[in-house]
Amino acid sequence: MTNPDRMNRRRTILLTGVGTAILAGMIAGSSFALVRTFHEGSAAQAEPPLQPTAGPGATPLPGATPNTREPGWYVPYLNADSKKPQFQGRLAGIDIRPFDSSVPAEDAGGCPPGTSTLRELSSEDLNKESIGIRLGNLAGATSPVGPPVALECDGRLVTLRQFFDVSPGQGGGAGAGSLKVFRSSVGHRFWLPAPADRWSPGVVAGRPAAVLKPVVDTVGTSAVILSEGQGYTALVGEGVTVEFLQLVAEEIER
Repeated sequence: MTNPDRMNRRRTILLTGVGTAILAGMIAGSSFALVRTFHEGSAAQAEPPLQPTAGPGATPLPGATPNTREPGWYVPYLNADSKKPQFQGRLAGIDIRPFDSSVPAEDAGGCPPGTSTLRELSSEDLNKESIGIRLGNLAGATSPVGPPVALECDGRLVTLRQFFDVSPGQGGGAGAGSLKVFRSSVGHRFWLPAPADRWSPGVVAGRPAAVLKPVVDTVGTSAVILSEGQGYTALVGEGVTVEFLQLVAEEIER
């Protein structure tokens, strides 16, 4: 074999070896990419799909999780909640029912029959009474919207209510919230329309309580209604968690 023939053969072998190495690298790289894609795809499929932004009448997709990064992400959940029948019944010693003329006043939390003088009072001093609303350590997380308002029957305080704004982040959610507190020395009847799957019995501050969770996250009304003696204490929140309401109830009951 002449020298030029030997050189051409070596060049062919060399190029063939390089080509084989390149092809092997491409196959290996492709295999790695395919394996990676397969595993990533499997992981993505294992995670619940996010609930996309939906129109005004939409309801949540089956198995979807809330996509809180999207504007109006909570609308489908509110829509679904509004279509469920409202719970009516007795829960943890509290009657969750509408008020009507057939309900005895002492059960509804009003003045009993035979009352000669009835008046409404509004003063900060009312919170010094036995049914006063004292928030204790949680007073700094709230701001009163106005003074407490009471119903007095023949000189006896029967009901007391006061409303508060909850500072951003203090109620368990990211934003601001609101809190309404109602106390009554008579009756165990309270009306707060909501589906049965959001109500549950519980114990708060050592007392039986009807507990209402929000619709989703901290969106929607939440509540804790405690049965105590002849009356009740009800805390109703917007944009806050049930856990926050429980803490407020414990402060009020101290």
